[in-house]
Amino acid sequence: MTKRQQLSLSFFLSRALFLGGGLANIITLSQKDSWISAILGILIGIIIIFLLHSISISNNSLHNYLSQNNIINYIIKSVYIIICSFIILMCLLAITNLLDNYYLPLTPPWILSFSFIIICIYSIYKGYTSFARVIETLFPISMFIIIIKTIMLIPSMHYFNFLPVLTIDKNNLLLSAMKYATISTIPFLLTIDEQTSLNKKIKNYLLGTLSTFVIIISVTMVLGYPLMEILSYPEYAILRKIEFLDFIENIENIIAFIWFIDLYVLLTMSGFCLKNITNKRISILALLTITTIFNLFIIKNYNVVIIIYNNYITILSILLIINIILLTIKKKNISSKSI
Repeated sequence: MTKRQQLSLSFFLSRALFLGGGLANIITLSQKDSWISAILGILIGIIIIFLLHSISISNNSLHNYLSQNNIINYIIKSVYIIICSFIILMCLLAITNLLDNYYLPLTPPWILSFSFIIICIYSIYKGYTSFARVIETLFPISMFIIIIKTIMLIPSMHYFNFLPVLTIDKNNLLLSAMKYATISTIPFLLTIDEQTSLNKKIKNYLLGTLSTFVIIISVTMVLGYPLMEILSYPEYAILRKIEFLDFIENIENIIAFIWFIDLYVLLTMSGFCLKNITNKRISILALLTITTIFNLFIIKNYNVVIIIYNNYITILSILLIINIILLTIKKKNISSKSI
């Protein structure tokens, strides 16, 4: 990837898992102090990016790095497959829920989910280089929409929605910050073999996660608490406040298009990661299998969906820690053998 393509990829990856469940979890814990937890989460996220960089794969691909048949490689592959599968599941959940609630309420969920998966499978068939060019093209479009959207929301923002500050329990604030850090950084496990300097990785991460911080600020200032907690998609609800020149309004469905780009990028990157660990056929079969299981057993069961939304960040946090430990052990073993 070129530097611009790496920037584009990092931008989309750091944002994707916040849609729906991610932002809702943070708001539930930290309420109107969500912006403070976001700042702490960004700082923790920088530390995680540093850890990921320290165990990154130098001058090698993930496929070759884990090609030898030994226990540690099998375990790392298994954890990666679980992470990718879980991320795919969460992307499908976010896509179908958003489309079902606001765009296509009469369309069956299986049509929505399989339509999106087919696009991702096509991207995998076309290859990583073509995918990189696509996201490089989509990046300025997303940035333009974010900037325009934020400017248009300024008349609806009220600073008093921040007050009083630091009214929630400090443990909840810290937990919220940890959740922010997890969902903004775990997608970078999928790019562990990208050759980028630490400074570039941090700058790329900051650009994406700061756009999420702007969303949290906007939600807080426009809706305030407790309205921001009651709504299932507060980031979508604030878009209905946009008006311009007394005749431009109801454009939320156009602006929300950028979230589907985020989810497309993360979903496709998960497919590429599965392809690197296994092969193209198995990765595509995995995408289709996960989507089938999702439609048969998950999306139809409201209780299961709620359980997943309430616990998925905790699960991702555990998987992130496990994978960092395993990759650290792997790198130390390689270093000791080279000595």
